[in-house]
Amino acid sequence: MKDMNIAVYHGDPAIAKNIAVTLRNHFRAIHVVTSIDDLKMAIAKHKAGLTVLDIESDELQTVRSLHQEFPHVAIVCTHRLADENMWMAVLDAGADDICQPGDVAGLLAFARRSDRLARTAAA
Repeated sequence: MKDMNIAVYHGDPAIAKNIAVTLRNHFRAIHVVTSIDDLKMAIAKHKAGLTVLDIESDELQTVRSLHQEFPHVAIVCTHRLADENMWMAVLDAGADDICQPGDVAGLLAFARRSDRLARTAAA
């Protein structure tokens, strides 16, 4: 994971900062952005392999758009409520995983699985 860049977009700057600070030792670089347009630019410019998107700050169409525009990027959405129907809709829209914003362990576990899968596929 140390060779992976990630991009983080969350509607609450304090949560985005917490995610970035907690993950900083696990990734090459973490780019925190304040809009979806900035998220797309950060993914492209920094060749992010993972993006963390606050689904409460945006809509399902954004997940679909990111999945179509950046099929090589893993998308992990955050949402503070455990709503199974909404979570299934997010996964159906193209997200790879969903967790609560403070679940940094879940984000790391997904990134490790994703990194291992990427290396296995490349071999």
